[in-house]
Amino acid sequence: GQPTYILENLFSFDQDATLLSTVQYAVLLFDGGRWIVITSEYFCPWDDDTTVTTISDIPKCLANFNPSRGDHYSYHYSYISEYSNGGTPENIPFRASLGYSESGMSVGKLGDAEFSLVCADCSGYYDCEDFCQSSGKGSEEESLCKAEASPRHKSPVYRCNCENGFVGPLCQTRPAEGKVMLYLEHDKSNSCSVCGENNMWNVRDLLGLYKYTCLPFPREPLLFEGGNGTTVSRQLGLHMNDTHFSVFVSNNGRFFPHENDDVSELDDARELICSVQEGTSEICSIERSNVPSDQTNIDLAVLLDNNTTSFGKIVDPGDIDCSIKSKLNENQCDGSSNLSLREVYDPSLNKTGLMRVWIQLDLQITA
Repeated sequence: GQPTYILENLFSFDQDATLLSTVQYAVLLFDGGRWIVITSEYFCPWDDDTTVTTISDIPKCLANFNPSRGDHYSYHYSYISEYSNGGTPENIPFRASLGYSESGMSVGKLGDAEFSLVCADCSGYYDCEDFCQSSGKGSEEESLCKAEASPRHKSPVYRCNCENGFVGPLCQTRPAEGKVMLYLEHDKSNSCSVCGENNMWNVRDLLGLYKYTCLPFPREPLLFEGGNGTTVSRQLGLHMNDTHFSVFVSNNGRFFPHENDDVSELDDARELICSVQEGTSEICSIERSNVPSDQTNIDLAVLLDNNTTSFGKIVDPGDIDCSIKSKLNENQCDGSSNLSLREVYDPSLNKTGLMRVWIQLDLQITA
């Protein structure tokens, strides 16, 4: 017999990663060389007498499946794997099917992105506990692994019960992922010092739960030269709770050290730069579900300058006007030590002060 798996609640996407539909059932078949995912509406093109409406109809359809007569060329598949001689589809790259071969002798056009299957059911508690991804910030006594009854297993299966905001069968998708990039225009027009372009860790601890709801960026405030010898301070606050993701701009001027989990520091950040008050302005807000199930992309930039009456504005990332770039060391931007960022543009060190600053957000937020 041919190895076969039944999938439930499969999400279908187009080549631009746009969600098209959710189907109740799909089967994963091995045709002797590749694993193929077929959704329920296309289960039985070789059997006109069988219609799949419930899970019990699947075996009837598969009983008439015969690769030797070419059945595996006659169905409409959604994903197809690389060649494999293994008995399971684990750790085998899959690609989305975008087009079909008229001759039936090739796989047709496939998408560029590769996908891997993730098993959501564990047969034992400790297997589940080892795989469930945690923020590491909650109570260690609260296990993410929960036993659930399964109609297709004699004993319970163990599944990950994710912390709020974490999604995926293993809770592997964090509430906030992506990059925050800093562009400092100084020295001369359109010439920028840049950091964060390759740093995927900036927003890792923006969880939207516990005390981790506010992330200052940069952790050292940006200081512009204002009129009459004054200083204009600006700093972003990325805020996330159960209902919203928001971007604040503050003139507070406070340095928040990197990797400081002190409760008072976290409370101060939330109160000083991530709340509506005098000296702080909310310039962007996106609604979230209180039980997130997917990610939404945030792709924008915030433009800051020495205007004392403005807290910056949202611009398109394509409007970042930096024709000449020089990369900064990441530890100058991540709050490892105070004033390390200031050294880049400090006039007292014979540097030209800040002219404009862009902070680009390229994030995926569970919503």
